[in-house]
Amino acid sequence: MKKGLHKYQTIFVDVDGTLIIWSGDRPGRAFSGSPKVNTKLIDFLKTAKKENPNVKIYVWSTGGQDHARWAVDYADLNGYVDYCMAKPGLIVDDSFTWLKKRARMFPDLTMSEEG
Repeated sequence: MKKGLHKYQTIFVDVDGTLIIWSGDRPGRAFSGSPKVNTKLIDFLKTAKKENPNVKIYVWSTGGQDHARWAVDYADLNGYVDYCMAKPGLIVDDSFTWLKKRARMFPDLTMSEEG
């Protein structure tokens, strides 16, 4: 597990190109080819939840809440994920300094070309 991961209260995970990898001519694009789970990310999420049961794991997708739920089922993450949702289209906040100070990206856990 990444050093200091226990300090995070929430983890947000994208579906297509991140949790679910679509094979075919356009890797990372939903429904292009066959779905394959990102085992490296799944292992990471399961370890994160086991080491810190209070962490909340959210799975989101531009495909909507139902697609996110399908991905959680497909990746066998039931019991680890706290909520499935559509990816936000608009975020309203008085300050985005939290994004610079606290939010972290882990592109090494994705398998997308866009990583």
